[in-house]
Amino acid sequence: MYEKNSPYEVELKAGQTVYLCRCGKTQSAPYCDGSHSSLGGVVEPLAHTADKDGKVYVCGCGKSDNIPWCDGSHSR
Repeated sequence: MYEKNSPYEVELKAGQTVYLCRCGKTQSAPYCDGSHSSLGGVVEPLAHTADKDGKVYVCGCGKSDNIPWCDGSHSR
């Protein structure tokens, strides 16, 4: 998931919950596919519920200091 080197743009509706990968092993980026279980449960996905309609940006480079969110590290 971190080979993209740019953020994943996720469009959400208010009240919608998504499970975002934080281990980097998912095959359905940026969403969790359960791959973290092979790591012994060390890293769990983030359950995110949107408080309003709009976009969120999920890290696609693995360099963010705030995984799973993009912090612009791919540009540096």
